[in-house]
Amino acid sequence: MMKASNQFKVGLLIAIIAGISQSARAESVELWRDATITDDQIYLRDVCTLSQFDNATPDQFYSLAIGKAPKVGEAAVVSMADVRRVLQENGLNPAVTTFKGATDCAVKRIARTFEPPAGQVADPIAGASTRRYGGRTLREVIEADLGSDAESLGGWVEVVYGKSIGSMLDMREGKYEFEIHRTNDKQLGLVSMDVVVFSNGQAVQRVGVVANVTFIKPTVVAARPINLNATVSKRDVSIVNKSYKRFESAGLASTDSVIGQRAKRFIRVGEIIRDRNLEPVPLVKRGQIVQVHSKAGGVVIESVGRVMKAGAYGDVIELQTADRAKRKFTAMVTGPGLVSVGPIHAGGLGADTHLALGGEQ
Repeated sequence: MMKASNQFKVGLLIAIIAGISQSARAESVELWRDATITDDQIYLRDVCTLSQFDNATPDQFYSLAIGKAPKVGEAAVVSMADVRRVLQENGLNPAVTTFKGATDCAVKRIARTFEPPAGQVADPIAGASTRRYGGRTLREVIEADLGSDAESLGGWVEVVYGKSIGSMLDMREGKYEFEIHRTNDKQLGLVSMDVVVFSNGQAVQRVGVVANVTFIKPTVVAARPINLNATVSKRDVSIVNKSYKRFESAGLASTDSVIGQRAKRFIRVGEIIRDRNLEPVPLVKRGQIVQVHSKAGGVVIESVGRVMKAGAYGDVIELQTADRAKRKFTAMVTGPGLVSVGPIHAGGLGADTHLALGGEQ
């Protein structure tokens, strides 16, 4: 009976662990708050992100149509219930899928192209010309516009285009000129814009472009586990290219500000190392007897004091004199086991010099 009971407990534990593992890998559908389209239909790829699916599954589901698109310039609402219905009708089991994000997605439709005015003959733009021209391609123009902020932050952007723009991306400056007008206020994520193409000073084509923009930046990550209170060394970190959907989420680009710092918590392998996870290594500890350098006039006098609070380089801390009077004074940490008072450092601490030298308060 005892053995059977133990076997039952082990089996239950394995089931729980398996359930947790399955939950950690659960498929998820995240509905966006807003989207911009150019097609006659609203597709699943236009409104949500699918995660943790098998490799082929997202492509299969992304091509599903949710409903008819609104008229150009108008908007429609796609609800989470609409998404669940379409996915369930096409074989998704909602019981093992996590649905998150917005409750509703506002979908705006913008114009794809327009015809030139009557009497104006348009050039065959979409790849018909075999002549080569200098200058940038339309792709390079768009990505330079989208990547201006990324470059100032030490990174670049990757852009995935919707199908509406097609072969226009290969058009080149010299024969054509381009104007790009953003139609939403996003810098990353789903960015929509109007691209106007000019030839000989005349607008000959316009296309509404929807692009998924990702910020890529070299980022400091943990090369191996870093324990709580461990001092980060060179072999603990590495730099890899990381992708972000928000500029403010980007991590540190240089190991200089990381190496020599102390971890405030456990950091996993591959985790982005952020300022908030680090702190300076204390050079003096509470209760430690340290050297005190006091400057009076042009003379520096050495004495000792007891630290009341740990401090890193540059910290202003409180100490006690080492005599029986145990008078308190403040000083700046300037090295391992070393503090300074008086004009040796900034911060108006010169008034404590008298105490550090053993004078009466």
